[in-house]
Amino acid sequence: MIVTSPRAAKVQLLIDRNAAAGAIVERSRAQGAIVGGGDGRLLMEYVSEVSDIAAGDVVMTSGIDGIFPKGFPIGRVASVEKNGTAYGQILVTPAGRFHEP
Repeated sequence: MIVTSPRAAKVQLLIDRNAAAGAIVERSRAQGAIVGGGDGRLLMEYVSEVSDIAAGDVVMTSGIDGIFPKGFPIGRVASVEKNGTAYGQILVTPAGRFHEP
């Protein structure tokens, strides 16, 4: 939350381009940061090139950022692009629905 009052709260969605959270891949324990793409998608960045990440992997909050508690679902890896040995882009589909179908 950004601002709270007795009857309301102003929140920042994780899909916002100015938002970020520490993240961990449930299967491989690979860590990185989830950042908002500003267009309804999420990107996983700062991932070690030796990490094992595949489409379909579940991504959770890691708690390492000191803001979000560990273990909240963020989403699932939609696609993984590699540039040689380094990760180019890791797209994550959000676990929550931010737009009406």
